[in-house]
Amino acid sequence: MSGKSNSKYPQIPVVFTLLSETDLTELIENAVRKVMSEHPSNTANTLNHDELLTRKEASKEFKISLATLDNYRRDGRILPRRLGGTVRYKRSDLQAAFSGNILNPYKVVKPKGKR
Repeated sequence: MSGKSNSKYPQIPVVFTLLSETDLTELIENAVRKVMSEHPSNTANTLNHDELLTRKEASKEFKISLATLDNYRRDGRILPRRLGGTVRYKRSDLQAAFSGNILNPYKVVKPKGKR
């Protein structure tokens, strides 16, 4: 057989190695540790529960409309913070207010009143 390949793709030799479950687990753990050490965690990406959010930021983060946010404020379910001429909302207050069925679209809410 000549050294030419019949395929337009180069042939790459493949080597299979049998590993025990323990060896495979150790190999994966070492690879993950290496990658994690090369990319230290960014603490700036962690959420600050006391952070104050604008109306638009709150609406976007909690996937609610500005009208819903205003309704919750008007009903007293969330407390706005005033900074100069702006209104801000504490992230932890919003998390507590919207941890119910607003953020869980799969929760079945039974209608009130007669059937």
